Amino acid sequence: WRLVRRGAPGVDADRDERVGWRQFTAFNGPLMVSTIAWSAMRPLLNAVMGRTVDPDLAQGGLGFVFPLLILMASPLWALQNTTLVLVRDRNDFRRLARFAGAVIAVFVTLIGAWVWTPLREVLLLDIFSLEPDKAAYVAGAVMLIPYQPIPMGLRSLTQGFLMNRRRTGTIALASVLKTLVLVVPGFALVAWNPALNGAVLATVLIMVGGTVETVVVALRARRLHAELMAETDRAADAGLAPPADPR
Repeated sequence: WRLVRRGAPGVDADRDERVGWRQFTAFNGPLMVSTIAWSAMRPLLNAVMGRTVDPDLAQGGLGFVFPLLILMASPLWALQNTTLVLVRDRNDFRRLARFAGAVIAVFVTLIGAWVWTPLREVLLLDIFSLEPDKAAYVAGAVMLIPYQPIPMGLRSLTQGFLMNRRRTGTIALASVLKTLVLVVPGFALVAWNPALNGAVLATVLIMVGGTVETVVVALRARRLHAELMAETDRAADAGLAPPADPR
């Protein structure tokens, strides 16, 4: 309350236009849908794994791999907030895009060094103290983890761009599509072959769903960029100041 009181230092600023409730809702509503979809991912996958021939092992494998999957790529979420807050022109965005590419490459390399080498056995048997049969069950899923930083990093970058431009509707749409990719093929594959390795299946579904979400968000960000560039060019041809920096 002290932060938002009238005249609070660092909060009040001279502005010609105030943000109305409709704009708040239009911006925040899709982000709430996206958050709900992300939070629902784990229980939905558990529902899929519960229909395998060995639901306890499948759900246990998911319970082991899912936090590891999120943990190893989680720093890349920071790209979203960085794009949202710090990017003010196309030079900033270009610099951040180069930084994102480098960070993604570093994380893929570092995670790969753990899970594509004999260090994987150290990770599973010595650090996490898994029994040999359970370590063998999740090994295939763990070896897929180095892919995760790629869609997560690209999605964070382009999603931050859409948030920066106050165009969040596509974020909700992409999240819903990701959820459908998790649920529909997941139940279909388990119905087709209940003996599938649950840990591998869940990891593949997460990565395919994340890739679909990233493609949808990235295509919308690219299309928005083209629209803003065209708008700026039209304003320049008319001898007017550009309406907005296209980033």
